[in-house]
Parts: sequence; C-alpha cells; structure tokens
Amino acid sequence: MIIYKILFLAFAVSISCAELVAYAQDGATKNIFDKFSGAGFKLTRASSGSDKGEPADFGFLTDIGKQTEFHANFFISYRPSSTSWGTTEVTPSASIEGKLSSSDSSAKDAWRFRLGSQFDVPIGGGIQVQDPTGLPISVTVNKNHLWLSLDAKYESDRDFRTKKASAEFRISPTLPYLFIGDQPPHDSKGPEQPIRFQWRPIFETDFGHTFDPGDSTEVNNTILRLITRIQANLFLNFLKKPLGMQDVSIYADNVFFYLPIENQKTTHNYLVTGINFMISKNVGLNFEYKNGEDSPNFVRTHTVGGSLSITF
Repeated sequence: MIIYKILFLAFAVSISCAELVAYAQDGATKNIFDKFSGAGFKLTRASSGSDKGEPADFGFLTDIGKQTEFHANFFISYRPSSTSWGTTEVTPSASIEGKLSSSDSSAKDAWRFRLGSQFDVPIGGGIQVQDPTGLPISVTVNKNHLWLSLDAKYESDRDFRTKKASAEFRISPTLPYLFIGDQPPHDSKGPEQPIRFQWRPIFETDFGHTFDPGDSTEVNNTILRLITRIQANLFLNFLKKPLGMQDVSIYADNVFFYLPIENQKTTHNYLVTGINFMISKNVGLNFEYKNGEDSPNFVRTHTVGGSLSITF
C-alpha cells in the first residue's frame, strides 16, 4: 500500500507540475500570481528578510537511509501598504510558515504563525553615481538600509502537540558594497552579469514560553534563543539562455541556534542547500539537501529530494 500511495502522489505531483508549466508558458499564471502579489501576498520557501527569497517547494524527499516522503515548505505572508515614520518605512505583516511531510512522525515538521511589523531604516548619507542616461549629472543613491522585524510568534509541530509562543526580534543590514542584499551601485552589468553573488545575515532573538514541549528537545518553560542565520545565493545567469530558464541559482540557508538557559543541549544547527531552475517567473524545479535540527522540536533531519517550486 505504501508503494501505491507513493506512486499515486508522484503521479499527482507530476501532473500538477505539467499543468503549472503549461500555464506558465502561455501566460495564464501571470494573471493568477500577479493578483496575489498585487494584493500584498508573498509566497517563498522561508522567511528571507527584505529579499525576494527562494520559492516555496512541494515534492518528495528521501530521509537518507530510511524512507521516501512527500513534503511542503512554504512561507506565505501578507504585507499591506507601508507607511512612513520620518525616514523609516513601517509595514504591518502577518504570515504562516509550514515545513510539513508525509512522515509517520510529526516531530521534524513545523508550523509558525507570526503577526507584527517590519521596519526599513535608511543608514548613511548615500553616494554619488553618474546618471545612467549618460547626461553630465550625478544623483545621490542610498541603498544602505537596516531591516528590522518585531513579531508575536506561535510555533508547533504538524499535529499541534508542541506549543510555544514567543516575541521574535530580527535585524539585518542591506549593504550593497558587501553584496549584502543587493549589488554595488557602480556595477554596470547589475543582475545580468554571468555569475552574481548575494548574501544576507539575519540576527534574531526569541523570548517566550513553552506551553507544551511535546516531542521537543527544548523543554525549559522559558524560551530564550539567540539565532544567527546566513542566507546566500549564487545566480548562474550564464546558464539561463542555454537551458531556456528564467533563472538558475544555487542557494544555502544556515541557521545556528544558541539556547543559553537549556539544561541539556544548548546549540543546534540547520542547513538547507540546493539548486533551483525557474522555468518561468513563478514556477520552477528544485533539488535540495537538508541536514540539522530546526525549531520548535530540534529533531535531526537528514534528507535529499526534488520538488516543484512556486513563488509570487
């Protein structure tokens, strides 16, 4: 029965993939996805600060040495129009993040619900760059920003046995000269250079309460997490035209947790890396490797798999 179930789900995923690709090629997805995006919704694989982020993925993975599972990793957020507070842009936000699989055990899965606000603060005085039209004038451009996020967060496993609530504070700079979040302003080729690198560090503090630890190895009633997250992308633009792709990129997302008040294990690390082939602006194929321990349960994951990528 398990084999038939896997074959049936694989067939369903394949059909869905074919249908979405067909829609993408004839332009129908442009209307669907642009409507969601225009209404303030955003779909990615995980929270990515102020960056575009990697697409959500829906497909299969192999728990190395154990079994094949079907999974979904998605982060859907709603952000209405921003308001100005002096030079700072303030954007309210609400999001649902899911990391789910068909595994018999739900300990490796996660739900995260957030409600809060994001702040985009310009830093520095900007730089003088030559007008791109060739006119003998220059303009001041300031791409240096500080992104901050303050959220109320509720975390659980797939079956809602683990129950954790916390205040989450995140901060990340955008510094183009260091390739953090953007390209240097003087780069004439911009995003179309053959190979382009971009990365982002995100620093996070969680403080809250565990109502039910469930299967979590983080068992203290008080939650205190100091988190460093590094996201990096290598855009292989030289492959786009030969492969007929909208985008080709290699990515890595590493999260390091320090739990200073836990009595047992106080450090955890979770790595996700892979390569993504975007067939259109919204639909692609993804191959991914995961290894480590993620919140809220911090149970080890070690998987490799492929999936359908969707973003807007």
